[in-house]
Amino acid sequence: MSTDQVASFLPALVCGPAFGYGWHVGVDPGLTADEAANARRHILDAIEAEAESRRLQITFAGVSDEERGLKALLGERRYLKSRNVPVAVLDLRWASFEEYLQALPSRSRREFRRQINRNRSAGVVVERLEAPGELENRFLELIDLNARKHNAFSFGLGPGFLSALKRAFGSNVRIFTARKSGGVSGVCVMLVREDAAFPIVVGVDGSQSSDDYTYFQIVYNAPIADAIESRLRRMYYGRGMYDLKVRRGCALVDTWIYSRGSAPTRMAIASWFALASVWNRRKLSSRARRAVQVSSTYSDRSAPTT
Repeated sequence: MSTDQVASFLPALVCGPAFGYGWHVGVDPGLTADEAANARRHILDAIEAEAESRRLQITFAGVSDEERGLKALLGERRYLKSRNVPVAVLDLRWASFEEYLQALPSRSRREFRRQINRNRSAGVVVERLEAPGELENRFLELIDLNARKHNAFSFGLGPGFLSALKRAFGSNVRIFTARKSGGVSGVCVMLVREDAAFPIVVGVDGSQSSDDYTYFQIVYNAPIADAIESRLRRMYYGRGMYDLKVRRGCALVDTWIYSRGSAPTRMAIASWFALASVWNRRKLSSRARRAVQVSSTYSDRSAPTT
């Protein structure tokens, strides 16, 4: 194989949330364990039939350890498994934002207070909006700028996305905005499901907020304070930037990729998954690896019935 060739298992039918991880197959919490397992089997049967009709292999991306029923079913059907990169999780054990800050190491606490004070002295006002309204285009512009800067491609969802999200999920959509000098300099969109929160997209205008720490205020401080006040139990901060998130109090928990694969490709997938499992842990910083090891005993007090 020449150096310009890469291994690929595409095309594939990929099952997973557009912005994250977990919650692949939802079942009614009122079902008994047997009824829930049977419902998952019927759904997976339909997915497998669809993949077969299209001659595609099936991949489940971003499966969490909380999805015990799905993991058991995929294992039963001999899906191959690979460790993916971990997800940062903030367990909200505190009665107030101030108590959260007090729980952090003193050096981090001092630095975060300095950032908060700097943001305020720069005249930034962070608030939570009930709906995007006439600011939607500005919010999408900021989100797109962030996607282009950090992911090298534009945000995939265009005009009307935030309004449609709000119509579909109502008060479970929380929009945090930052205003400076009369203009909107930042936005963060957070979804809430039961007692868990998921910040999903963010956008910050670097030309307006290069030295005022708006990013940290709108992505971490304001949403965390809001979640604690709302008596939420957990926040999911996604993948990447692990050292920063660990400093903010996050634990790191593993996620997984499952693939069935056809007989001709199964051995190749198994070999690749073995390498990927090792690499996805090895490529983390030493601090992040320690955080994952600590979180291997992470207490799950209210896992969704998936």
